Amino acid sequence: MTFVLTLEAVKTAAREAYAKGELGFQKGEERCLYRGDSGAPCAVGAALPEEVVNKITAAGRNWKSVSSLAREGFVSVPDEELDDVVRIQRAHDDIILQRYSSLRREELVGRFKSLIGAE
Repeated sequence: MTFVLTLEAVKTAAREAYAKGELGFQKGEERCLYRGDSGAPCAVGAALPEEVVNKITAAGRNWKSVSSLAREGFVSVPDEELDDVVRIQRAHDDIILQRYSSLRREELVGRFKSLIGAE
């Protein structure tokens, strides 16, 4: 059975992980992965059960977009929520990839926090 990943689940898990300082960008991850080298999740990865992450990793898809994971059957995201989930994923990844951006880290973190409803 395919795991159903909802926008609210992503927002909630990302907010909780952010509040605890556990997200990949907070742990100094340098790559955008559902589970980084330190074990820290990205915003979407925080909402995924370990067995789903293990399947994704075993298939060599730890770096793929959530859209790709949905197309490949690892997760199911309601159609009307997919764009918002992708925006959250990109906002988290943009912080990790900040060295390639003209925006300051504070701006990127602010945008991410706004998308997940964090203070």
